[in-house]
Amino acid sequence: MLTLEQAQQHILQAVSPLKAVVMPLNQALGRVLAVPVHSPENVPRFDNSAMDGYAVVLPKEVSLPLELGVRGEIPAGHFSEQLLQPGEAVRIMTGAPVPAGADAVVPVEDTETLPTAVRICVLPRLGQHIRRAGEEIAAGTEVLQPGHILNPASLGLLATFGMTRIAVIPPVRVGILATGNELVPPEQAPGPGQIRDSNTATVTAALQAIGVIPQAYGIAPDDRSALRTKLAEAIDANDILLTLGGVSVGDYDYVQEELTALGFQKGFWKVAMKPGKPLLFGTLQDKPVFGIPGNPASTLNVIEQLVRPALRKMMGYTRLWRPVIEATLTTELKGGDRLQMVRGVLKRELSGWAFEPLPRQGSANLWPVSQANGVLPLQGNLPAGSLVAVQCTDQPEV
Repeated sequence: MLTLEQAQQHILQAVSPLKAVVMPLNQALGRVLAVPVHSPENVPRFDNSAMDGYAVVLPKEVSLPLELGVRGEIPAGHFSEQLLQPGEAVRIMTGAPVPAGADAVVPVEDTETLPTAVRICVLPRLGQHIRRAGEEIAAGTEVLQPGHILNPASLGLLATFGMTRIAVIPPVRVGILATGNELVPPEQAPGPGQIRDSNTATVTAALQAIGVIPQAYGIAPDDRSALRTKLAEAIDANDILLTLGGVSVGDYDYVQEELTALGFQKGFWKVAMKPGKPLLFGTLQDKPVFGIPGNPASTLNVIEQLVRPALRKMMGYTRLWRPVIEATLTTELKGGDRLQMVRGVLKRELSGWAFEPLPRQGSANLWPVSQANGVLPLQGNLPAGSLVAVQCTDQPEV
């Protein structure tokens, strides 16, 4: 049986980033850039004013108060070819092109308006409030590298260059198939011995939070033919397949056998982790397949520890792991030989972070997972007051 770390490394070695696609900027937020981006032009494109005020050419002899003749106005979006002479000014708006030869822009609040002139009340320094062409970015500069995660500012930068589409690593398409005769859809009243399927909703939401495209294929009954048909449909239409339940050793756990009948190549089965031990991983049609145990807490633990990092690698991210916070354990914990993933609440206190484990953490218990914002990998016993490394599950990867 593999350790959690061995299972993680096995999976990450088996998956690769998807091929790049070109998509519109308005769909590219959070995606990983696949190509380098070079600026096709200077930014700013031309010398422009950083303030509303007056572009001025100072006379040779300067003393205050200084009165300059005003030669018109340059609004934003307009260009003037006029050349100012020493002792002249032009009214200018923020973003408007600064006329050639101007020494500075004097903010309007540092001036007094006269009938045909302007009085300068504060002597400007040379170049004041003029944004020079290429000051931010010179034409030809590489501004974004492959692997960059596109944020709102970088999308705005691309728009500045006139780009409306960009090559990125696309979101992974994930097929989800729940299994078991005991399951009914959430909207249906369960019959004797039946339960509502919560896993499909849970996993769908967890995948949406990662930024992938989930597609649920309903509930496959414990029938070999029906299960095989559903498995084939889901793997054909997606980049990765998650099956929920049916991977243990029960008489009706057919998932592994039916995957094998379709050509599944098993990588490993079982991880020394609680909850989530009976995890199956391998490939079918060269696509990753996770056979995930059906107990809800086990399901989410496998998603968090093993599926999430793989999906992020497939989408081109280099940051795969949640941040880890050092915290003080609030209560004694007793573990066993197998690694146990303890859910709890991270709290910020005056003395630092504290971690409070939640009660009733069975593999079938979803409520503690819904309250938790941290996971503590536990092996053996820990007394209250111990400093522990906790995975912060409500924060993005670092």
